[in-house]
Amino acid sequence: MIDSAVGHRIVIQVAVLYGLPYAVTKAITKFPTARQDPMQFLLLILLGVVASWLMVYLSAWCFKTSGNWIGGTGQLRDLRIAVALTWLPFFLSLPIDLIVLSYLNFQDISQPLSAELYRHHQLLRIWGILQMLVCALSFVYLIPTLAASHRISKGRAMFTVVMGFFLLVLVFAALTLPFFLAFRY
Repeated sequence: MIDSAVGHRIVIQVAVLYGLPYAVTKAITKFPTARQDPMQFLLLILLGVVASWLMVYLSAWCFKTSGNWIGGTGQLRDLRIAVALTWLPFFLSLPIDLIVLSYLNFQDISQPLSAELYRHHQLLRIWGILQMLVCALSFVYLIPTLAASHRISKGRAMFTVVMGFFLLVLVFAALTLPFFLAFRY
C-alpha cells in the first residue's frame, strides 16, 4: 500500500475516522459542559478531527526530515501513509474505549479516583494494560512501515523514530512558546 498512490486517499479517511471517536470521548470526559451545549460539542469534535489530520502530516514531515538525515529516501506521501497505518491499532481499540468509558459513565479518569471509580479499579487496570499493548503494537508496526517508506534498515528506522519524536517535541515547543510568552503576565 505504501508503494501505491491509492493509499494516500486512505490517509485522510483514517485521520478523520481516528479523530472523530477520539474527539467524542475527550469532549465527553474532559468537558462536562459539552454534554449540554451542542455547539461546544461540535467545535470540540471538529478540533479533534483537525488535530488528528494535522498530526498525520506533521509526524510524516518529522519522520521524513529525520529519515533523510540518515540516508532515507522516502517521499512525504509514503510517510503519511506509514503514519496513518500505525494508527490502525488505536482505531481498532476505540470501540473498547467507548464501552469502558460508557460503563464508567464517561467520567474523567485522569483525575484522582473517586469512590465510584475506585470500585472499578480492576477494570481500569485491565484497560490500562490494553492501552499499553495497543501503544506497543503501534510502535512495533511503525518500524517496518518507516523502513519500507524510507527504504532503509529496521535499525535505522528505529533511529528515525527517536529522532522524529525529538523533532516533533521541538516543533510543538516552538509552536506553543509564543502563546506561553504572550500570556505570561
